[in-house]
Amino acid sequence: MLPIELKAMGVSMTKWVSRSLVLISLLAASNFGSFSQRQPDMAKPGSVSAGKDYVSIKLGPGVWHIEDTVHETYRNSMYLIEGSDKAALIDTGMGSGDLSGYVKTLTSRPVIVLITHGHGDHTGQANQFSTIYISPKDTGSRLPFDASKAIPLAGGQKIDLGGKSLDVIEMPGHTPGSVGFLDAKDRMIFTGDAIGSSYVWNHITGSLPLIEFLGAVRKLEKRIGEFDAVYGGHFWQSGYKPLPASYVTDMRKATEGVFSGDIVAKPYSMGGSGWAANYGSATVIYNAMNLYEPGKPNKTEYTLTEAAPGVIRIRDYFGYNCAYLIKGKSKAAVIDTGMGEGNLRAIVEKHAGELPLELILTHGHIDHSISANQFETVYMNRKDDERLPKNVNPSSFKDIRAGDIFDLGGITLKAHDLPGHTAGSTVFVSPELRLLFSGDAVGTQSNQGGLWLQLPGSLYVDEYQAVLKTFIAKTQGQFDSIFTGHNAGPVGPKYLDYMVLAAQKVIDQGEAALVPAIRPAGIKMVSYGEANDPFAASINVNPNHLLSGRE
Repeated sequence: MLPIELKAMGVSMTKWVSRSLVLISLLAASNFGSFSQRQPDMAKPGSVSAGKDYVSIKLGPGVWHIEDTVHETYRNSMYLIEGSDKAALIDTGMGSGDLSGYVKTLTSRPVIVLITHGHGDHTGQANQFSTIYISPKDTGSRLPFDASKAIPLAGGQKIDLGGKSLDVIEMPGHTPGSVGFLDAKDRMIFTGDAIGSSYVWNHITGSLPLIEFLGAVRKLEKRIGEFDAVYGGHFWQSGYKPLPASYVTDMRKATEGVFSGDIVAKPYSMGGSGWAANYGSATVIYNAMNLYEPGKPNKTEYTLTEAAPGVIRIRDYFGYNCAYLIKGKSKAAVIDTGMGEGNLRAIVEKHAGELPLELILTHGHIDHSISANQFETVYMNRKDDERLPKNVNPSSFKDIRAGDIFDLGGITLKAHDLPGHTAGSTVFVSPELRLLFSGDAVGTQSNQGGLWLQLPGSLYVDEYQAVLKTFIAKTQGQFDSIFTGHNAGPVGPKYLDYMVLAAQKVIDQGEAALVPAIRPAGIKMVSYGEANDPFAASINVNPNHLLSGRE
């Protein structure tokens, strides 16, 4: 947390806000639409009241939307709900100036503050008010008020304003303590960022596993008969129009589609790396490595993401075992199966349509082949038969040889031998897609033990380097990106050069080049490149099987 000095109305005020939240929120604004699309009159819902630092719209009798104006391209929403005894201000934005004074121009009632969640763009001027409610689950981060004096919020509470009340509904996901407030009398619900304002961020640091968010949305959906309008924490993102109650259903279907494999999510880079799954009016953005509660994965589920045009990445419950579906004009190919225990073929068929399917295995290890017998046509270099898991019968497998070409119709995959990790490791180059599908043959791009040559049957490091050099020479300029068996995204071809250099360190220095491996513990490795280098390479080795002729 960093102090940011904000000056408004001649008063210097120090607010603690999350620097990263400010930045990523601004980026998100540019990613999903321009703020210039705002309606200039903003008066259709009701009358407008403008101040130097805030502007408000009357949404109905005793209900206002308030927006701070500190940012040119990004605004934060607050809502004022007035009862006969008091008024509630839902969230306090991230603006500057006298928010308390501005609110007094709208209501003469005593004002309490209800915080939907603890992020800095929703708590900014809360310290101007004496009565603040917030979920204790969101008070771990530094807030601009004394959280120990705040009144705790919990699901099931009713906030009585006199003549109307607000029901507190827990909506964990975006943050652990996210809550919404249901105004049943006016049939409105105010949700902060819990379900977004057309898209919800569940990929950022501090978000709960996506399965917990899904549970919250399912519970909320059971109450959609109690409201007609959803007002989120960034009203501009929905075009200054309330979202319909059906938005909650769309959000549930978008999230369920992630787990069922029905939806192919697209890459999303704002606020950190994530994936955007859309259904109807709703988009959920999630972290593929934060799907389940720790130790409680559903081993039968797969998530699908767009890897490249015409290529779908399929991940099993581990999150980092990758299979790929490539669709041509006449047939479709699946490269590897991951290690999930569900009906992979049924998932693939949803997206391959009527195209005939072929399964192509890069090698025989369990995390790439366990579901192979679900497919009628399977190709693999038969040198890896002994590496297959016991449940996979290779008797009907078709052998792969170097130079074999799989023609999918407009897209081809050419097989290249690249032994080392296993004797039968095979990689596939698509000149049309300009992609290399490598399985584990060149490891996982990382400086923490990415290529495993410590296993029984692996080549010596110098032998592997020779094989890799030959492959690089043969395929020079044929691909722009590498899709490995475990990286979340593409890797550049320069990674292969780093791998050659990592091997060279062992050839030049022997065991002196080795350091303890991070993955798995107790193994030695060699690396080339720093941790943040996008081409960093590393090789796990067996010191007793290091270089040919030197045992």
